[in-house]
Amino acid sequence: MTTCDKLIWEMFGPSWVHAVELANITYWIVIALDPETSIAAASLGKGHCFNVPLKRHQITPQTEKFRWGSDHWTRRTWDKVRVANAVYSYGFHVIHSDTDATWFRNPLPFFSQYLNFESDFLLSTDLTMTMNPKNITDVERATHEHMNLNTGIYFIRYSETGLDLMKKWISVYQKDPHVGHDQDGFNSLVRGAAFRGDAKYGAARKDSSIAPYFRAAFNHSVYISALPTSSFANTYTFCNARAYELFGHDLFVVHWVWGGSTTHSKIQNIRDLGLYIDPPEYYHPRRLLSFELDQLAMPSHYNSIPESQTEVMIQFHIKAANYQLQQFYAAAAIAMSLDRVLVLPTFLCYCSKNWYMTVACRIHEANNALFPFKCPLSQLMRVQRILAGVQVSGWSYDAPQFPDLGRSGSKAAAPDASTGPTTGGGPKIFNRTLEIRERSFLTNHRTPKSYMEDRVVVDVSDKVLKALREMKIIADEAAKGDISVVTQLSELSTSKVTENKEETKPLNTTVGNVHKLMRKMLNVVLGKEDSTGSTLFTSEAGHIIPVDPNRRRTFESEVEGDKGIKSSKKEASKETEKKGLEEKPIPAPNKLNSSLLNETSTLDSDKNTLTNEKPVLVTTEVYSVTNQSYITLTTAPLNDFQLFSAFQPLASKKIIHLKWPRAMFSGFQDETLEKGFDLGMRNVTSYWCCRSPESQKKDHLPSEALFTIVPPLMPPSSDSKTPRIKE
Repeated sequence: MTTCDKLIWEMFGPSWVHAVELANITYWIVIALDPETSIAAASLGKGHCFNVPLKRHQITPQTEKFRWGSDHWTRRTWDKVRVANAVYSYGFHVIHSDTDATWFRNPLPFFSQYLNFESDFLLSTDLTMTMNPKNITDVERATHEHMNLNTGIYFIRYSETGLDLMKKWISVYQKDPHVGHDQDGFNSLVRGAAFRGDAKYGAARKDSSIAPYFRAAFNHSVYISALPTSSFANTYTFCNARAYELFGHDLFVVHWVWGGSTTHSKIQNIRDLGLYIDPPEYYHPRRLLSFELDQLAMPSHYNSIPESQTEVMIQFHIKAANYQLQQFYAAAAIAMSLDRVLVLPTFLCYCSKNWYMTVACRIHEANNALFPFKCPLSQLMRVQRILAGVQVSGWSYDAPQFPDLGRSGSKAAAPDASTGPTTGGGPKIFNRTLEIRERSFLTNHRTPKSYMEDRVVVDVSDKVLKALREMKIIADEAAKGDISVVTQLSELSTSKVTENKEETKPLNTTVGNVHKLMRKMLNVVLGKEDSTGSTLFTSEAGHIIPVDPNRRRTFESEVEGDKGIKSSKKEASKETEKKGLEEKPIPAPNKLNSSLLNETSTLDSDKNTLTNEKPVLVTTEVYSVTNQSYITLTTAPLNDFQLFSAFQPLASKKIIHLKWPRAMFSGFQDETLEKGFDLGMRNVTSYWCCRSPESQKKDHLPSEALFTIVPPLMPPSSDSKTPRIKE
């Protein structure tokens, strides 16, 4: 059973029902605390609902936001206890579930084993690990009164002592309305002095160190047992530690606590599993842009680094996170330039974020998790902010318009996210909003298959990648697992530059000298000895990368020792190399705008509207075409307007999938637009926390570490011909 009002139902109700039914649980029921919830639950056509005749807590503008610790939230937690007691008093055994939980397996066979068990009450905990042996799914064998008990998930078998427990639990709030939420009241009642030193209910008692239960403080005849967090999980033990996999235990449910301070974080976690129910229009967005992440390889000994070297792990995680976030930055910029909804990739984390210190990058114990893990979005970004959309104004060009297909995939679609124009007597200026979709969006059964069937993959030539690796904008394949090398990634090297091995000179890091150095490095990589910078960073026209369907590696293979890095680019065939491919300079923006559209796809300069929905892709001076679903950029990186122009022939594709977004994007042609975009990116970026007090004191480091989403070094553009250092 779950109990909720309209605020809770709107956020989690339909998704809770969906997961329960997928888990083949047939005996579920929703207890509605208000008529709106009752009507909404009934609209599902499932039955399984009744309306509780409780005195309603009036929702006001001040209590409209449902958040942890609010007055509205606290009152609702005690409503759950009163309702559960009412059902329980009819003689039922009760399995209670908070609505912000996702069920994966029917728990009835598990709980049925304990109908004659000593314990009356089995409930989840806030532990971040289990002490149970591998491959045995059981109650927590290390149960003791010092565990913080969580009333989000519990089983109470019908008994006289159980009735006494429920009655006393309700009385805690009746005697002291300021006690806090129901969970605090329960912990105070059954743990007694072990909970915050509160001895007014006495002291709990443990009969034996090996007994999987303890006696409640208020009544030693009531036995309490904990449920293992491997099987009855929280966000940390499910996402970060993957305890059910680590221990080989059955997974029954995840209660989405320990994973971000907002309900938006919980919702996003459920979305990542493809189990959240959004409105139908959510699954019919306007055209999409997806992308792959290049990953730094985790050092082979990473999971065995001792607690004393936690800072080494933190530094690697920060560098790896920044490397991924800066790829997101480029993909987001391209998505906004093309006015497409951005599908998130799978970010990997190498250190858990928490609100207090970590131990060897884990919470509490140095061996309760293996790295890497798939990052919940809240580990890297401020979920509420990015879900609200990143709004940036100042675009000098409109987005492509599609008369027969808009945002929801129908003629009656909602308007585009590119709004405007605003003129004020000057040139037209457009506003855009970055929208995102979760990493599982394209595999969600609610997303139409037509998206994946109308997809083009955009790759980047090997020569461009090689140049960017030399400049440390993209990680060098040979050095990805070297922590000492990774710490220099995307930063200006402070090493010495030598003209003669015998003589070393300090590096002059003024902007002009760094540009000169980068220009020289770039031309050497491209086989050009001219260090004056007169040669452009150019393309390898006609270079076609063969399609390899296995190039994208799965997370599972990475965890099994695949090092978590993208497979190296295949070298061009010897026959292609022998042809002596001619290189061409990057066209200027106006040239791109006028030359890239082939005869089957034209652009109306007044309406900026594609007149042909399905243009035929042909090789141009900017990219080569392998087939109609795979092209390779031979001229890169490009600025936002150049990419907008270059991708016009792809505009009708429902999905543009980028292999190397960081290698494609050199920045914005308009400085003011770039500053606005950078501000928006920084606003949605989170931070890592927390170092131990000892580490802070010893190493003179702050508790937190900020992520750097805006790249400090941008790839060279066709205008500057050199890498650009951001302020």
